[in-house]
Amino acid sequence: LPLDPAPLLSPRLRGVRAPEEVRAGEPFIVSAIIDGPPGSRARVSILPEDQPGMTHDVVISEDGTASVDSERRRVDPGTFFFRAALENTDDVQSSVGAAVTVAGPSTVLYVSSGSAILSSVLTSAGFRVIQRTPAAVPTTDAALAPFDALVVDDVAADSWTPAQATALARYVEQTGGGLLVAGSATSLESSGYQAG
Repeated sequence: LPLDPAPLLSPRLRGVRAPEEVRAGEPFIVSAIIDGPPGSRARVSILPEDQPGMTHDVVISEDGTASVDSERRRVDPGTFFFRAALENTDDVQSSVGAAVTVAGPSTVLYVSSGSAILSSVLTSAGFRVIQRTPAAVPTTDAALAPFDALVVDDVAADSWTPAQATALARYVEQTGGGLLVAGSATSLESSGYQAG
């Protein structure tokens, strides 16, 4: 015979949800999940390890659950622990937590033959920008791996060596690297870059 679990007599923390990894400066949500008798009340604190926490009053819904969301943002890379604590009249009843790894800013390989017009825009948007001329673009997967995206600014298709073109295609198609190609009618002529 299946046994029904004993009903909860008071609210309890089921867990904390948070993304495993975010980028520095990117907002993310940390959620505390609470179970309890419908209509019961609880005070839940979400506490980062090194910042002031926030306390929320919750009411358990008819389905026996409630959640509290707290938007967070970290600017320094590292791993950070967020703890949720459920308070009652007897002080802290329980606590659970989750870790979030904050990665440094996205790194962009910016390739341009002339003036690097978009470089300052990318930098001000929080990207780490590495500038190269077309001749200095890597030809191996390992050399392209540190970059989250490539920005090709006003570079004609015939500027690439076959090894560079192959490496760039693998970077985008096989590793999921980002690619933005911008240019003029001259650099983006229809006979140069092939669609697909």
